[in-house]
Amino acid sequence: MIRFESPWCLLALLIPAALWIWRWYRRRQRAGLRFSTVAHAQKAGRSLRQRISWIPVALGDLGLLLLVIALARPQAGRERIHDVSEGIAIEMILDRSGSMAQELDFEGQTQTRFDVVKEIFRRFVFGDGRQLKGRPNDLIGMIVFARYADTTCPLTLSHGILQPFLDTVNLVQEQSEDGTAIGDALALAIARLHTADETLAKQLKKNISDTYRIKSKVAILLTDGETNVGRTVASVIPLAKSCGVRVHVIALGGSGMMVIDTPFGKRRMPVRQQAVNTSELEELARETGGSFRKAASAQELLEIYADIDEMERSQVESVRFVDYKELFQPFALAGLACILIRLLLEATLFRRLP
Repeated sequence: MIRFESPWCLLALLIPAALWIWRWYRRRQRAGLRFSTVAHAQKAGRSLRQRISWIPVALGDLGLLLLVIALARPQAGRERIHDVSEGIAIEMILDRSGSMAQELDFEGQTQTRFDVVKEIFRRFVFGDGRQLKGRPNDLIGMIVFARYADTTCPLTLSHGILQPFLDTVNLVQEQSEDGTAIGDALALAIARLHTADETLAKQLKKNISDTYRIKSKVAILLTDGETNVGRTVASVIPLAKSCGVRVHVIALGGSGMMVIDTPFGKRRMPVRQQAVNTSELEELARETGGSFRKAASAQELLEIYADIDEMERSQVESVRFVDYKELFQPFALAGLACILIRLLLEATLFRRLP
């Protein structure tokens, strides 16, 4: 964008305009001495010097025009947007134990609980254009667990890397690795969130206080069972509170079908889930300021994630400003050059003797 710092100076353009009108008016005046004919003078022709005699005058007018523009101080401005983001550090904790192989109906398709959870998690991060808006300004990481807890994806603002990590995560395959280590997974998530500021600083490689601030730290735990290996959930609650981590818990339940290996091959068999004691999980959510919800279907699960998405929102403040660069110097130099060339020409090639 171009602007003039002193636009009122452009009124001085009336001066060269007035000079041009004055010269035009003088040429229109009748000669003071009459001749019977000027045909012979016209036949004599005009020299090159006469043909280009307008150049000094034009250079003078152009120089004056450029000096007036320089006096008005033209400036080129470019709008800059400085985003000051306030985000949330979120650890997604997903249960991948064998019981998550139970099937759910999701948008007309039958999938395992774990596949449904992965798809809803993907929509939670990237948005679906309907219920979920996406989390572009948040640090997001992922931890999965069965008997052991693993960091599948570290906390990151580069959400593009989440999808490949998510695609590689599957249900536990070995019986020796099956189990439900909720306490261990929570402890790992809290440790990752506790060092979220250092993790972000390494990613951005600059002082993050000027551009990004972690508003809060949240863990979203999804499981369909109760702890049967590792540390207890109750033992992790003080750690979560001391680190300021809010934990939302989603308990997935309900009966359904599951593909089971039999002597006759794989068969889909109805499975009735045993009652799960959720008292520790409810206490975890309550003590850390989070929420506890139960889901028996894929649609309920999607609605719960949408509710959490609304509860945990961050803001981006865009500070707009304009940088201006002075452009008067080229106009001033060009104007002075035009005037000097005019004076030089009038003193040499177009010199007039009295």
